[in-house]
Amino acid sequence: MAANFKITFKLDSVGYTDPGGQKLLGGYVVNLTGNTIKVSLMRDQDLPDGWQTMMCFGTCVAPSVDRIENVAIGPHDSTLYDINFFTGSAEDKGQATLNFWDETYYFEAHLYSVSTQPTFHISSTDSFLQAPPGADITLNAKIINNTVQSRGYAVKRIKNILAEGWSSALGFNNLFEESDEDSSFIQLAAGDSADLAVRFLTDPAAEGSGRVTLVVSDTALALQDTLPFAAQTFIPEPAFVVSVPDSFASVHTGQHAELGGFVYNQTDHTITMNMVRDENNLPPNWSTLMCFGTCVSDSVDTVSAEIDAGDSLAYSITFSTDSTMAGNGKAQLLFFAQGQKDTIWQNFYVETSATGMASADKTPLPTFKLLGNYPNPFNPSTVISWQLPARLADGAVSSRVELTVYNINGQKIATLVNSLQKAGKHQITFNAANLPSGTYLYQLKVGGIIKNGKMLLLK
Repeated sequence: MAANFKITFKLDSVGYTDPGGQKLLGGYVVNLTGNTIKVSLMRDQDLPDGWQTMMCFGTCVAPSVDRIENVAIGPHDSTLYDINFFTGSAEDKGQATLNFWDETYYFEAHLYSVSTQPTFHISSTDSFLQAPPGADITLNAKIINNTVQSRGYAVKRIKNILAEGWSSALGFNNLFEESDEDSSFIQLAAGDSADLAVRFLTDPAAEGSGRVTLVVSDTALALQDTLPFAAQTFIPEPAFVVSVPDSFASVHTGQHAELGGFVYNQTDHTITMNMVRDENNLPPNWSTLMCFGTCVSDSVDTVSAEIDAGDSLAYSITFSTDSTMAGNGKAQLLFFAQGQKDTIWQNFYVETSATGMASADKTPLPTFKLLGNYPNPFNPSTVISWQLPARLADGAVSSRVELTVYNINGQKIATLVNSLQKAGKHQITFNAANLPSGTYLYQLKVGGIIKNGKMLLLK
């Protein structure tokens, strides 16, 4: 059957509106013949509760009327028709089919739909990020066109609270507006998406924070969504700390000087630490030997050890000096953890002076003993003990004794002893009533030689 008329769309067949709004859809019925024809219209609809539609074709009818019959259209003329959707207050969608036929029973049907659901949504939002000072921090989201039509979306920066020395920029698909531009726009095809991002340019000289809030809106509707973004820069805690700073010892020729401390794991997992002898500047006939969990020969420059989360491990470097000639030596140790960026260097210095003894006398001079602390763990006090020999390493019968307590970050907590002491056993009580629970380190220095101990306060 030859077509006597056709439908042309003046308006879209798919529409979007805010909840509680209305949307008009429709077009023209065009007479293709040289005679007057009569066209009828019938509506079939599927609407949510609270919705209704009203039709116009030649005349307008009440929402309850489903048919308009025998509308006359002159030769090669056209008549406007439309259907107006009145929506409810909730997000939903509805549709109606308009059926057209003439006296010869030529028939056409067209579907019209309206949605009050959001025309877009935001996904994959990175709303907060931390980084070191000076970092270029980019936070990303994705805006997605939910509709079957091309639509325009606007982004406006409504809050821009930044630390001194910071700036921010916004943009789509990594194309950022100038930092002083507060808005941007993008047109998205049906079902398409775009990356939406905020970039924080931070101050390299100081820690800080910033907040930017964006409003994304459909330019044809009142629909909008608010996106908060926040960034913070901070100097991160190192994965590990070394408890004892650079050390110095003075001993007689031919004697050994043991220096060292503790490496403390500040992470929540086991780390593999490496201790590397980075420099070994020694006089002739001197050598150094490293211990870190295990001791290695003086020809080995690297030793590794695992340290559990929150635990610590003692390390040492022992200088063996020439018995015939005084001298000065330096060794540098480098500490780093596998998979971490932190690196710590420590320098150790030893000097020797002549003893006045015959060089054939190879008997080692006695040194002091660090007897540890008891009880350990303790609360709130413990007794630290040590033994000084009858003749110290420097030949004297008394020597200056220094006993210092540190926290795990190497900060000095207290100096318990700093005085001359004679041979024999000595002890002192350390009271930690005003300190928090945790691991504490103590260092005993006698005549330029250092020994270290570790104790645990549990409250």
